[in-house]
Amino acid sequence: MNYKLWYDKEAGAAFVKILNRLTEDDARNVMSQANEMLADKEHSYLVCDCSKGTRNMVDRGARKAFMKDADPAVYDKIAMFGADSSVRMLAKVILTLTGVSKKARFFKTEREAIGWLTKDVGQ
Repeated sequence: MNYKLWYDKEAGAAFVKILNRLTEDDARNVMSQANEMLADKEHSYLVCDCSKGTRNMVDRGARKAFMKDADPAVYDKIAMFGADSSVRMLAKVILTLTGVSKKARFFKTEREAIGWLTKDVGQ
């Protein structure tokens, strides 16, 4: 498997850690599983660990799957961390084409990412 996906109750978010280059099947599975994890939650937060990513972290099929099948209404916020400049550039293109760029931010660390997600919770 090219990724790990889990729900963290303390952070109140689904986490995806990219381990290797994502394929079309990976992209579809990540979206489906994350959507399922977040379906009954108060907030739909996604944290993406891109620290192992490269500018080739998604193949052509995965890019097409994200652009075709991603539903911007699913997520309240998407926090990405650990991405170098080439990964951020690619991710920004995909986020823009999927319609979620205004809900997404990039961070250096996981702690900063989670802090941004939860800063409005409980207020």
